[in-house]
Amino acid sequence: MQIEEATRQGMIPLIGVYGKSGSGKTHSALLLARGIAGPNRDIGIIDTERRRSGALVGLIPGGFKRINLEAPFTPESYSEAIKMFEEAKLGCAVIDSLTHEWDGEGGVLEMQEEELQRMAGDNYSKREACKMAAWIKPKMRHKLLIAHILRCNIPLICCLRADEKTHIDKQDGKTKVHTDDFTTPIFDKRFIFEMLCNLETVHRDGKPGFAHVTKWTHPDLLKCLPLDHEQISVQHGEAVARWCAASTSAPADPPREFPAVKAIKKQLWELTRGVHAGDSLRLQQWLWDEMCLDPAVSLADLTNEGELKSVLALARKKL
Repeated sequence: MQIEEATRQGMIPLIGVYGKSGSGKTHSALLLARGIAGPNRDIGIIDTERRRSGALVGLIPGGFKRINLEAPFTPESYSEAIKMFEEAKLGCAVIDSLTHEWDGEGGVLEMQEEELQRMAGDNYSKREACKMAAWIKPKMRHKLLIAHILRCNIPLICCLRADEKTHIDKQDGKTKVHTDDFTTPIFDKRFIFEMLCNLETVHRDGKPGFAHVTKWTHPDLLKCLPLDHEQISVQHGEAVARWCAASTSAPADPPREFPAVKAIKKQLWELTRGVHAGDSLRLQQWLWDEMCLDPAVSLADLTNEGELKSVLALARKKL
């Protein structure tokens, strides 16, 4: 034990990926894993879905190792599989899906029901009295797995299944059922907040593997993650790995500019040529003065496609 200057060097990524069935969780997680591990280290998957990850063979650069995890999906079986990958010193491992440990055959919810049956049988009034006590042993076993995940010595990507959430209200005297735009992971609700970052996989224009970023622990980390119009890729995993390995004293990497972003900035530059006369600082000042751009934001740092379109539209109105 010693006191040292804090840096990010040696930081081990722990990422949550969740979404509805068919949204591209497994493929996206393996692409992130390849980027985090780099081209020369092995990556692996703990597959709880009867070798379904085999459908991705040939789509992941460098391939991947696999542990097939069968029911019962106890916390101890997950922990044993993670330990195998730790001992093999993998560059990154994916758990797909961690939801089975909570809501699968032999998982925590079943363990609690078995414990309740043991304590109270079919006696309804006794079951009500014992309901909370029946959680003690299953939760203790679950917490040991979570502790292992949080202290894992290799990067981990935890995939979780997710549900759509609905709510009911009254409009004009009629009952309306609304479905939320985004989903909720099926797991211990506290776990998702332990992650370095969380991504919900979604469809865009009928294609899976796009990301809705729901948590990031540092503003610069958000720059490593997919923009709304991007599918999750190896490059995003590489960017996360670089961020985790960087010294905090080092200057932040410049924001990434993707083709659509560059195209909008080019349109803005051409549109305002009479204003800036070739001087980018003059353009930025003009955008601030005309309230086209938030004065707290640098044009060079603006990489969100939607926000840039808004700046372009405001600039058109001012000219």
